[in-house]
Formats: sequence, structure tokens, C-alpha cells
Amino acid sequence: MDRWIGALLFFAILEFGGIPFVNNIQPAFSESKPGVNYRKKLPKKKRSEIRILNDFSVEVGLGADGKSVSSNILDAVRSIPLVKKGKEPKQILFDDKTIYRSKRGYSTDRQGKKKVKLTSKYIRSRGKILISLIRPSEKIVKKKNEAQQLEQKPALSQKTKIKPSQDPIIEGYRSVKFGMSRNEIITAIKKDFDIATSQIRTEKNEIESTVSLSVDVPGLLPDAGMARVIYILGYESNLLIQINIIWGAPFFSNISDKALASGSALLRNYFFKKGFEKNRMNLNTRLKNGDYLIFRATEEGGRAVNLILKEIQRNQESEKPKLSLILSYMENHLFPDIKKKPSLEGLF
Repeated sequence: MDRWIGALLFFAILEFGGIPFVNNIQPAFSESKPGVNYRKKLPKKKRSEIRILNDFSVEVGLGADGKSVSSNILDAVRSIPLVKKGKEPKQILFDDKTIYRSKRGYSTDRQGKKKVKLTSKYIRSRGKILISLIRPSEKIVKKKNEAQQLEQKPALSQKTKIKPSQDPIIEGYRSVKFGMSRNEIITAIKKDFDIATSQIRTEKNEIESTVSLSVDVPGLLPDAGMARVIYILGYESNLLIQINIIWGAPFFSNISDKALASGSALLRNYFFKKGFEKNRMNLNTRLKNGDYLIFRATEEGGRAVNLILKEIQRNQESEKPKLSLILSYMENHLFPDIKKKPSLEGLF
């Protein structure tokens, strides 16, 4: 299966160009880098908490128990592939905030008085911590921004509102935006695809207690046939929290695998050029469950876009796999508005 899907993706790259696959599918970081070797030597618990995203960044989450974190800031920094133990950078980004190297770790101030600690409380409230290198171009941009802010600094008595650094790229799909109500979504769907209300399905996910609206739309990708567009309403808010667009299996079995692979390459190239921060993107990665993460990008606040190519089913061993291409827009991938699974701790 791996060689078969890899070959499809390789030929899709030849046809559509863009960011090439190395050996078909490879992680977004170099296995031979010092930080990768450092992480491999960490205790199993710490390795489960630190995930390498690319050559420049890692993310730190809770351990396997879902309650605690044993890694410290130096464990995380030294696990960044390009970092060598003993030569840690003087400054790094901690969830987009600059922190500074001190004698025993990192601090939020240059004097080393306010030490940075990785705590389970912070991760539970804010989500996984992104720790990344500050590249030269980012330092230049930062200095320019600081200079412009000083020049344009208003009088102390003037009331000003702080604006976000940039508008979010991920806001929804076409006219449908995150936070819309059911009726607003239906109105937007009818406008986007020129369809009647009777063509919009309503389904409930009994496990997550969410409601979804879905429509089948042709021609979203070249030669990929129909796609099912699914709009998911949150468990508590009953407002839009996610949009999934699915080509191929399990809904449409007559789409060629080559068309899906070509479509994945087109979409990846499109999103790569949208302006996401490089340290928040992940491309061309083989996941543990066998799926292929073609593209992933995240933004502040937990918004994310995912593009995955996966095998859905195979009726007989002699049959080739049926592929599915899934594009997802998420309002908050860290804390989705779904019904939480009950804990079985202490019951068995």
C-alpha cells in the first residue's frame, strides 16, 4: 500500500509541480539533526510529551496520563532538530513570545529572574506549547516593527486599542464562517452552491453530540467528481466549529486514485502560498496510523486546516485500497466544542 500511494503522490508532483516529496513522503524535519538524536535519548515519558514539528520547532503537551508534564524547557529546546546541546540559542519563541537564555534555563526577562517552566496547568488552559527558533528574517521584521511602533507611539493620554498582529487566514469556507448559527449556515450554503434547502442533510453524531449539515457538490477539484461538504455545529454552542470536505471513499467510489492524488497536490500548493507562518506548517508527513498528512497549518487561538489522504476500506486482500481525501477547517483543534468522553478511571 505504502509504495502504491507514494507512487501516486510522486506522479501528482510531476504533473502539478510545487513542493516536492523526498522519497515520496518524509517528515518535515531531518532525522540526522542533533536535536532529533537528543530527543531519542530522553526517557519515554518525556518523548511522549515533546513532538518535533520541523527543523525549527517542537510542541510540548501533557504526558500519556493526560495530567502531568515532566519535561522542562531545556528538554524541549534541545529537541529542536537544529539545536545542539550546549549551544542553545540566546532567544527562542515560546507560544510566539520571546524568552531569553539564562544560567539554568530560559526566562521571560533578560536578567534571568522570571524563569520559564512547563506546567500542566498552562497546557490544560492554553493547549500545547509551541517552542521554536527565531530565524534571521523574523528578527529583522521584529526590529522593524518595534521601530515603527516607537515612531507611531501615541500620547499617554490617548486611548488606543491593540489590534492583532494579523487577521486570521482560517475563517470558514466560502460564505460560511465560524460561529454562524444553523439558519445562517443554511442561507450561506444556498448562496454558495445555488441549491434548495431540501438538498441539505441533517445528521447527529451520537458520540460527540454534535449536529452536522451536509451537501454533495460537483467540480470542486479537477476530475475528482463529487465532494461531500459537512458543516459541524458545536455541542454546547450549537454554532459552526468545523467544516469537512471529503472526496472519494466512503461516499463516492467512482473517483480515480490518480485524481485524488493530483487534487491533494493542488490543494497543498494552494494552502502553502496562503501566508501561514512557516513554523506552524507541517507538510508531507506519514502518520502513525498509516494516513498521509499532505498539509497542516495552525493559527493563534487553535484554528487549523488539515489535508489528509487516507485508505478507507479494502473488501478483499486482492483489491487495491479505496482512497479518501479529507480537507478540514477547524475553529479550535485544541479544545473542540464536543461532548467529552466519560472517564473510566477507577471504575475497572
